[in-house]
Order: sequence, then C-alpha cells, then structure tokens
Amino acid sequence: MKHLNNTNTAFNVEKSALRLIVALINEQQEMGNLVQKVVENDSISLFSGLTPPDCCSQLNGVNTQQVNAWFVEKNILMKVERGHKVKGHARDKYLRQKCDKSKDGLPYYYSILTVKGAKYLYKAYLENRLPMKKDWDGLFTYIEC
Repeated sequence: MKHLNNTNTAFNVEKSALRLIVALINEQQEMGNLVQKVVENDSISLFSGLTPPDCCSQLNGVNTQQVNAWFVEKNILMKVERGHKVKGHARDKYLRQKCDKSKDGLPYYYSILTVKGAKYLYKAYLENRLPMKKDWDGLFTYIEC
C-alpha cells in the first residue's frame, strides 16, 4: 500500500507541474499579445524624431549611455570616429542619419528614430532587452511628452 501512495503522490506532483507549465505558457502568450498591442499603439510614435538616448531617457530604468552601443550590437548602428552612423539596411527604416558640425568645424554623426524605429525600441524595452540601470525598480513605464 505504501508503494501506491508514492505513485499517487508522484502523479499529483506531475499534474501540478503540468498545470504550472500550462499557466506559464498562457501567461507568456498574454504578455506577447500585450506587447504587440502596446507597440501598435500610436502614442509610441511620439518617440519618433528623438535620438535613441533621448527616447530612452523617457523610459524608466534604461541606461541611456549604453543605448547606442546596444544598436551597434544589433547591427543597426556603427561606431565611427565622431559619433554613430546608421547601417544601410536600417537607414530610413528604423533610424535617420544626421550630420552636424562641431565647434571646431568637424562633422559628427547621430541618428533619430523613425516611427518604426521607436516601436522597435519600445518593444525591446518591454521585452527587457535594452541595457538597464543597476538600480532599476523593474517597472516598465514612460514619461509622456
């Protein structure tokens, strides 16, 4: 009889584990749907026209000093001597490249987000893929302009 109790206990544990797995899968699907709805929201387009660090300064917890490096890792930007240039495949799709002259007359390069780029960046934020500050509170919020 003792063996039967162990079998029932193991069966109950397996059922509980399966329920937990199903619940986690459902939660992931719901989160994916939520992310998609938020990214499709037009209010995110307010971030277009900003540089990636300026945009991220409005997102809670993002380490703005590492955002351009993150874009370099994603093969969207490339580091040049004086700033960052947008890679050809991403130009005008995610970012627009700008060039200004510094006080000493030399050009420096920077990028501004397109609407699609702003949505891409915000989706990455919600999926916790951006570089975050060490003291971030874990809340995904943004400051509306």
